[in-house]
Amino acid sequence: MEKKKLRIVKTSIKLFRQKGYKETTLRDIAKKLGVTAPALYNFISKKDEILVLVCEELWVHFRVVLEQVQAHDGSDLSRLNFFLARHLETVYTNYELYETALRYWQIADDQVDQRFSKHMKVYIDTFETLANKLIPKENLETYFNPNIFPLIAIQISNQLPKWLDPSYKPFDFDTIAVGLSSRLLNGYSS
Repeated sequence: MEKKKLRIVKTSIKLFRQKGYKETTLRDIAKKLGVTAPALYNFISKKDEILVLVCEELWVHFRVVLEQVQAHDGSDLSRLNFFLARHLETVYTNYELYETALRYWQIADDQVDQRFSKHMKVYIDTFETLANKLIPKENLETYFNPNIFPLIAIQISNQLPKWLDPSYKPFDFDTIAVGLSSRLLNGYSS
């Protein structure tokens, strides 16, 4: 993303988090950027476009995670842990971007023919495929809903940035991912 649009996105995210999306106007954003509203209109014609940029920026980060996972050699468990670690690291290092995209993605999605829904389906499906390879087949055939584990693991990793104590930096996301997947998976194996 070009520098000016990235600056608009970062400034908008701060305002959306402070005031809310609906309450934030393009004039608010222009003022915070130190430009006039007409100058801002040279880059953005309506506020919804900013959410599209926010979601596109997040997808760039998630696409990198997918590419890294696809290139990662190792066992299914190693690849799952790698995916979790990279996802957690991405969410942690881009938390304001992630949280804003998560909160308002449907507005952006409506602007671009559900593109972000499609992207996130690929992302979640990739993780789900890895996770389901690790759940014993007899559990899948009896009482276990295979869609639950991946969603729980992703949801927990999405919330971990709120729980991590910054005084312990630098974080070892690989160790955190191994601990998370071990705790979740071991409950399903006997």
